[in-house]
Amino acid sequence: MLLGIHIIIYSYTISTQFNILYVILSYGLALMFQWIGNECGLHRLWSHNSYKTTKFKETLLHIFATPLLYGTSLTYSCVHRTHHMHSDTDKDSHVLIPWWHVALYIPNQLHQLDQRLCMDLLRDPLHLFIHRHYFKINVLLLTISVAIFGIHITGWTLSSIVVYNFIIGGMINVLGHTKHISSNRVYETKDNSLNSKLLQMVTMNQGLHNNHHYSPSSWTFAHNKHEVDIPGYIIKYLLKE
Repeated sequence: MLLGIHIIIYSYTISTQFNILYVILSYGLALMFQWIGNECGLHRLWSHNSYKTTKFKETLLHIFATPLLYGTSLTYSCVHRTHHMHSDTDKDSHVLIPWWHVALYIPNQLHQLDQRLCMDLLRDPLHLFIHRHYFKINVLLLTISVAIFGIHITGWTLSSIVVYNFIIGGMINVLGHTKHISSNRVYETKDNSLNSKLLQMVTMNQGLHNNHHYSPSSWTFAHNKHEVDIPGYIIKYLLKE
């Protein structure tokens, strides 16, 4: 429902106030939330425990992660850990749950997941608080944004963050596991993961998907000097203890 509202707001915004500079800036803003909220927070810290950080910085990561509508840290981590346990099999959560559903995995569906996979997060009061109030937080955020800044600014900021990351989430699941013209396979893993030049160009990190599946507990996806992984740099220089 919230995704649909953001799509409507963003579509209205670009159809009534199209500006190529705004498109570029909004995409840059969406990438920043993708790098910090999704990659540094939801993915590498909470799903894979690939590095340690302070509680203050973890709170900041929640601020960047929550508006993405990728689901709470609990649901995201349970789904993603299942994905790595059963990648490209009939038990793979990214196969059983369509990518557009993963992006909208609402909190009350946690009971459908194997909660044993995220017991570490279930013991954390901050994760539990955000999980219980996730929908209300995002509704409040959208309401306040529209009330204070109006439809167009909300469209170029909050809604663009949601819409772009919804598209990026789908690209990761498709291009990261399906052979295509820009793909290559560096490591022989037990799944169909691939590196994708197209995905790397769009996200500046997720194109190194085969690298990630080869060493999922690593905080960086870059295995060679010529590979670029912006979230890895953010973790190394700003987040790691």
